[in-house]
Amino acid sequence: AGSFAYSVRAGGPEIYTADFDPDSGKVTGKPVMLSDRRPGFNAGPRLSPDGSRLAYFTPAGDQEIRVTIRDLASSAERTLPSPLRGDPRVPSAVWTPDGSKLLLEQRTERGAIELFWLDAQSGQMTLFRTIERAGGQLSPQLSADGKTLYLSVRERPDQVQSVIALDVASGQQRTLYKGTAQRGGL
Repeated sequence: AGSFAYSVRAGGPEIYTADFDPDSGKVTGKPVMLSDRRPGFNAGPRLSPDGSRLAYFTPAGDQEIRVTIRDLASSAERTLPSPLRGDPRVPSAVWTPDGSKLLLEQRTERGAIELFWLDAQSGQMTLFRTIERAGGQLSPQLSADGKTLYLSVRERPDQVQSVIALDVASGQQRTLYKGTAQRGGL
């Protein structure tokens, strides 16, 4: 009869910006979509420590995820290749205090979690650490001086929850807390 059926995915992840008054905490402008690159698929925004750049995840086809860095003053964007795969809402990123690199987290097919350094200028990616037998996400946080990386690790299969401090330069780690994982995390 000439009819055609199709579906449209609506309501996917997206990043918006809006002006607000820090004194009142109220939004003073209309939210505007950050980028028209792959609308409905951009996720995971991370503001650089100096507030000048925003890094976010963008899918690039075949489950590949790229990291886009946007200069907030000029709106110029650079999209960098990465080893990340899957859903762009899942990876996490943490800027180093000097804003030179991002630490990216990615789960492997075998269940380990890999941490990568991404140089924000050159786009060079280097593997920093692999955490075996980890469940959930690590929620990495860097110390103010960038010398220590803190991770929340849920070890499988026994579900032991640990908070670990990793020396970024030497890779040495120490356990700050260890206990039974409760539903919903620490």
